[in-house]
Amino acid sequence: MIHFKTYLLCLGLALTTASCSQDDFDSTEATSEKLVDMSFIAGSSQPVTRTVLGTDGSTVTWQANDKIGIGFKGYQPKNYPFTTPTSGSDVHFWGKAPDVNNVSYFMMYPYQQDAKISANSNTQAIYQYNFPKNQKAVAGSFDPKANVSVGIIPQRGKPFIAYNVGGLLRFTIKGTSNVKQVKLLSIGQENLAGNLKSTITFANDGKISAAKNEFTTASPVVNLKAESGTLEENKAYYIALPEQKLSQGLTLVFIMQDGKAILKKVKQEINIQRAKVYDLGEMTLDASKTKPFILKNQGLIEAVGAKVSGLTRTADGHLDIYAADNLEKILSFKGMLEIKNNNKLTSIDELQYYRNVNGLTLQDNTNLAGELNFNKYPQLTDRIEVAGSPLVTKVDVTGLDKIVQLQAHDLNGLKEVVTGGNTKLNLFALYGNKSLESVDASNMPALTNLQTYYSSNIKTINTTNSPNVSDFNGISNGSLQNFIGLSEQSKLQKFWASGSKIESYDFSKMTNLRDVNLASAAVKEIKGLSAAGANLQELQLSKTHVSSLDVSNNPNLTSIDLYGVKEMTALDVTHNPKLTSLRIPFTSISSLDVSNNTKLTYLSVSHCKLSTLDIRHITGLGKLYAGSQEPNGFLANITVTMTAAQKAKLEQVKPFLESANDKSATVEETNSWVKVVVAP
Repeated sequence: MIHFKTYLLCLGLALTTASCSQDDFDSTEATSEKLVDMSFIAGSSQPVTRTVLGTDGSTVTWQANDKIGIGFKGYQPKNYPFTTPTSGSDVHFWGKAPDVNNVSYFMMYPYQQDAKISANSNTQAIYQYNFPKNQKAVAGSFDPKANVSVGIIPQRGKPFIAYNVGGLLRFTIKGTSNVKQVKLLSIGQENLAGNLKSTITFANDGKISAAKNEFTTASPVVNLKAESGTLEENKAYYIALPEQKLSQGLTLVFIMQDGKAILKKVKQEINIQRAKVYDLGEMTLDASKTKPFILKNQGLIEAVGAKVSGLTRTADGHLDIYAADNLEKILSFKGMLEIKNNNKLTSIDELQYYRNVNGLTLQDNTNLAGELNFNKYPQLTDRIEVAGSPLVTKVDVTGLDKIVQLQAHDLNGLKEVVTGGNTKLNLFALYGNKSLESVDASNMPALTNLQTYYSSNIKTINTTNSPNVSDFNGISNGSLQNFIGLSEQSKLQKFWASGSKIESYDFSKMTNLRDVNLASAAVKEIKGLSAAGANLQELQLSKTHVSSLDVSNNPNLTSIDLYGVKEMTALDVTHNPKLTSLRIPFTSISSLDVSNNTKLTYLSVSHCKLSTLDIRHITGLGKLYAGSQEPNGFLANITVTMTAAQKAKLEQVKPFLESANDKSATVEETNSWVKVVVAP
């Protein structure tokens, strides 16, 4: 049964302090700037705990050579060592420190050379010290160097009490006496050890009234290790921990003499409190169920090893998780892991052991193969990218509800991408996948960017219940026949589906539509462009089969491309004054009014059925191709009216030939059979 037990050690140790007389040491006058010999006396009417736990499980006595640190309020943090030469509950600590007046002394056990003690006032001290990651296993007790305590000495000569800043975790091993080490890991990765800054406020009676702990460098792992031999069976062991709540509980790893291990998990909140023992009870271990925890995925090992120095590997390059400090080092790497051009990476197996890797970039790993079931690794909460691995056949991200990007591209063997529950995904990129036939982008409320371009075999895309898609790039999706949910995409701004086989589009609900590209698509009908109104700016419909186009409600259009649309017989652009590029060659258009399109810089109308064209209002026109018209089914001159300045400028780009062919008569960039009429 797990329960708390208050232990007298943490409740304190009554100490009295006294400075020895000058006759005892020297006759030099003491000042606040000079160290003088003095002593602090630990005394009590009852044996209370401090460094060694007694047989009753609550009392402790000091041991010879125990050392405390002393500090006080001053210009710099202080930490003066004081040592007792004797054992017992009533001992003297001897050392040197400045003799200060009207200032409280503050103490800390154990003394740490690099620790610092400073004070904000006579009742509040700041302790900077190390809460040890490696603790000595002591049967029936704890590592005295790990159980930190502090105290205030408001007046020398008066007793004070030392209070622990942390608590103890207790357990007993049953079933084997072969355990050489126990690793303690907080499942929620709360910090269990490291460099700690504790701001302690003391009450008038010397008790701790408030404590604030901040780790500067820390580890979620504590090691309890026998100095020699193994931990004893049926004996209580204690691990000192800083005060905190471990919300998801703890994992205890019991490591045997041969390196194999047994894991025990306590999956409940564990509240470590000052001056209390949290008892985990008996840990029954079945020695026959020990197993090695050896990682063999060389690609992952090398990638993490490049980020974290000092991993201890076996002779064959494998990684024993619980050897040396491997676990701590693995956990120390946090964030995106990048693996590029590594032929040793064949799978993502064992990724769960690198539990602080929250995203992956896997590029050009030619031996990475088969199914990549990322759904097995809930630690993935950032981005996933897989590219340039032709042997990958499947990607599964089901249930990864925190990832924000999934890019699986340029994977020639990829046949399936499985999604579901990806509520935070905003970028879904599946481009350059020659074998992929369907894309399920449904039920993704955060999705804004969907990319499937250059995936020539995609037949179906589904965006049902993904209402925030604003950018779709499906260029060269030459097999696309069905786009489920497209008509409901009211926030769509860019829609590129060139080469697709869909014959009809309805954009009636897409009021934000800005850019449409359906070049070389099978589309015959486009409805609802008027809904986009002034937002629509670019329209690319070259080599489609659209027979009519209404852009009268789109005044901010800057570019229209209808190259090669034979079915197009008429086009009204009088309501599009911001056009800068108009391209309609090889269409069946027989008349065109560009008098309101004064901002055009590029105008291509060659190979149509035009007989006249007036461009005098287009003063900034830089290129004009108007040749090879066939208004009656055969070549005939088109009369183009322009200013003298326009003629001089445009002929520098492409000369006009009346009743004659130029060298480009059969292509778009021609001005064959063009009669120029110069007019003001």
